[in-house]
Amino acid sequence: MPVAFETTIPRALRNELERMALLERLAQSEASLICLIAPSGFGKTTLLAQHARSSGERTVWLSLTEDDCDAAALAVAMRDAIQRDAIQTVMPKLEVKTGGLEMDSFPIDSFPIDSFAVTLARTLDQARENLTLILDGADVLSPEAGKWLERFLNALQEGHRVILSAHSEPNMRVAQLAAQGRALMIGLEELAFSPDEATQYLHSRQYAGHVPTACASLEGWPAGLALVASGANPLTPESLVLEVLDRLPPAVRAAIPEAAVLAVWTEGKATALGCELPAGWLRQVRRAGLPLTPLGGGAQRPHATLLWALERELSERAARHAELHLAAGRQAHADGDGMRTMRHYLSAGANDLALEVASQLCTRFQARGEHKLVRQVLEAFQGERLSAEWRCALALALIETGEAARGEAGLHGLLAAGQGSSAVHAALGLLAGRAAQREHQLEHAQRAFGLAHNDRERLVALRLQASALDNLSRHQEALEVLAEAMRLGETGHDLPELAQTLEMKHSILYGFGEFAQCETLVLRCIEIYTSLDMLTRALEAQNELAELRRVQGRGEESLVILERAIPFARRESSMALPLLLETRGDVHLWNAQFAAAIEAYSEALAQTGPFKLEAQTLRLWAEISEALARNGDAVGAYSALKHMRALDRGSVSLQTVTLFATGLSAFRDGDLESAQIAFEQVLFRGRDLVRLARAHAHLAEIARRQGRLERHHLEALIASLDRLGTDTVLKVDAEPLAPLWAACLERGWFPERFTNLIGSEVVSSGISGKQSVKLEVCSFGNLRALVADQAVHIPFAKAGELLVWLALHGPASRDKIIDALWDGSNEQRHLEYFKVAVRRLRAALEEAVPLEFNPLPFEAGAYRLSGQFEIDLDAQALTQAFELDDPARQAQALDRYTGDFLPGMDSEWVLETRRNLLDQALDLAHEIGRQLEVSDPDAATLIYKQAIKLESTDVRNYLALIQHYRTLKQPSNAARMFKTYVRILAEHYGEQPDPELVRALGGSSG
Repeated sequence: MPVAFETTIPRALRNELERMALLERLAQSEASLICLIAPSGFGKTTLLAQHARSSGERTVWLSLTEDDCDAAALAVAMRDAIQRDAIQTVMPKLEVKTGGLEMDSFPIDSFPIDSFAVTLARTLDQARENLTLILDGADVLSPEAGKWLERFLNALQEGHRVILSAHSEPNMRVAQLAAQGRALMIGLEELAFSPDEATQYLHSRQYAGHVPTACASLEGWPAGLALVASGANPLTPESLVLEVLDRLPPAVRAAIPEAAVLAVWTEGKATALGCELPAGWLRQVRRAGLPLTPLGGGAQRPHATLLWALERELSERAARHAELHLAAGRQAHADGDGMRTMRHYLSAGANDLALEVASQLCTRFQARGEHKLVRQVLEAFQGERLSAEWRCALALALIETGEAARGEAGLHGLLAAGQGSSAVHAALGLLAGRAAQREHQLEHAQRAFGLAHNDRERLVALRLQASALDNLSRHQEALEVLAEAMRLGETGHDLPELAQTLEMKHSILYGFGEFAQCETLVLRCIEIYTSLDMLTRALEAQNELAELRRVQGRGEESLVILERAIPFARRESSMALPLLLETRGDVHLWNAQFAAAIEAYSEALAQTGPFKLEAQTLRLWAEISEALARNGDAVGAYSALKHMRALDRGSVSLQTVTLFATGLSAFRDGDLESAQIAFEQVLFRGRDLVRLARAHAHLAEIARRQGRLERHHLEALIASLDRLGTDTVLKVDAEPLAPLWAACLERGWFPERFTNLIGSEVVSSGISGKQSVKLEVCSFGNLRALVADQAVHIPFAKAGELLVWLALHGPASRDKIIDALWDGSNEQRHLEYFKVAVRRLRAALEEAVPLEFNPLPFEAGAYRLSGQFEIDLDAQALTQAFELDDPARQAQALDRYTGDFLPGMDSEWVLETRRNLLDQALDLAHEIGRQLEVSDPDAATLIYKQAIKLESTDVRNYLALIQHYRTLKQPSNAARMFKTYVRILAEHYGEQPDPELVRALGGSSG
């Protein structure tokens, strides 16, 4: 049964809020699949309709409505919608067929839908515009339909894309596609209105209530905000809840406020606590439609807005309010729930009891490194009853949970009040270290040690001091200080502090490449934290382990560690989150998954600000710059580099990062001199073994490009890799350094090290071992192309220009190609036209002969003609002919110059190349002529005449032929050619020949 669908884009709603940031993200995304996944009421359909109306893209809209949409039904729906909405105007001469038969001729139960997924996608390759297919309500897709859609997506090429919406992840491997950088996920957090959007929306609806309250309580829920804004009378979220509460039977309505003291509602819990609620009250509450989440077994969790409303009503009965909260506090204490105990005591007004519980909680949470919980406890008192010790603890908890500015202000407040304890200076030293202010970090560490009253405070100060010394390149001193810290940790049996000291030692040894010892230290740390159930403290150690696995070439293991740790770090608002995200970005970068790397780095960057992680922020901008460049976004890469440089404060410990990023940028731009200077400086600064090895490799490639590659360049690289203990670090540079590895193999240098670094799509088919297919491109005269001697139908001029550009220049980013083919323009229309050109050219190459490979792959941020093509480009043959020592073979290359380079095309690069190739053809003709003048004079005469045909106004050609005739003692021919020369000189240049030349040639010609 065919699925029901609409082909009309929904109209705009009245008072609809335009989601500009999300619309821009949809418009700019290069993903072939975009998924909007969120519960009902989060504006998925509205956003998609806004995009369809505003993007200017050719859009096909399907609202899927069947309960069970199978693969055949989906295929029919998509075919019919595309034929109706797109083919009539985009590709009117095409028909969607499979196996030469119309799809309508097949019964649904026997239709070959698997092959049709590819056929439909291939049909779209011929489209003259880019197409967006919107599938609204993709929850209905069956597993078979999801697999069919995956096949369609895998065959879909540049420019076209699918956008779908669903309540939860549909029956597709969306997460896997996202990890590959082919899918963009937009979830609940992004679809929820931001505070500014919520405020804008409520103001636009003339909402008369307290806007901040409504925004905060509904947490950006668009449907809830719409409900609030739609009331005839001013409404708040609480008033909405009260409206529903008033539907309850009177007895239940009167008693329900007493349920405010229960976090989970069951009738048994309410009775045990002494709540005077009538029997059957919970069933009545559920029937009324109050916001409750079922937990199973009849238990319900009330929404926070509902509890707030009930708590407000209960607080009006002060004695009962205190009595119930005190009872709830005692019950929570009996249950061992300290946080709930403290909160109930505070609500009951039993502040002394609450503070006693808070002190016990914070002591335990501090020892476990649970900074989020420390903050929750201490902020409940709003700072009024806290001692200097706990105010310092609150400041440190703020620093560690993303409010470093508030925490730092609190620490300076304690200093100003003369309460600068060891803990205060240790916390300030921590902040100085994150800002790469190493001297200040060392100063605070020394003060913290001088003020320490116990071994734990002394150990913290020593560890901070070791970190500062290490970052000041005083590594031996750092290890000596750390040895004393470890002695204190061992003798004091303080396992948490010992674990942190082991982590510090790992950090120092990592810089020396002692990875085996580092792994032992990190695993010991994780063991300690796990045994103490200190999972938050273990997060940084897990990141260190993931980083070790990555550097050792065990990327999959690294990702497993990260994917377990990141959700927990996010829930705990842990400072380890940006570190974990950065490492995930590093893994993706090394796997050439550049879009995924950019996403991870960007999220890490967003997380660094609240923690004041300035050093990591600088490092992230450098990494984002590299990932953007490798993904083809040269403009974005340059902008990221500017951000990095703006943060550079001259810190010694960060110089390796900034210099290496600068070198990479110069290397990509072809500024080899600047790149060499930067990479050489990397070798003399810092202990970042990964960047040191990569710098050695790039310096070797620079030497190769400059024609001075020697074995010692590779010996320096090998020594660096041996120190690192792995060659995996070179994986990230597989593409740009492929010519270097190929050169090493050709010369027999370290083949056992470099063989595995050769990419099959980068080097010649002889090295890769794959069977090659000849691709002949004729760019002189009328453009022609042949694949395996079969003519390629080039669909339009820009597709042909793209083919020649790639054949001539090799792999390049999209931005670089667009810059060349559209003379530096970055207009959106040119980007869209580029996508069409890529798609149509790829399809044309595939249609010429069956190919078992992608003829025009996009890999590592660059487009290229497949390495399995044996490319024969006449323009390249002409250029390379100068290196031949056989005049006959040179003449064959010259004979291929049958006309101007790409006639009729006027891009700047074409015009410049056309002039250069004509000059080269003339130079080649003269060189061949000079070589043949003695061995084959008649052939030399023909070559000089050929030069005149190539450029009849170039007087050099006439002079060469005149001189040749004189040598052959053919005065009449020389005189005739001299007269032509004089005429050309006068007509085209307005000049007379040199008198001495006239005498010499005139005399000889009679």
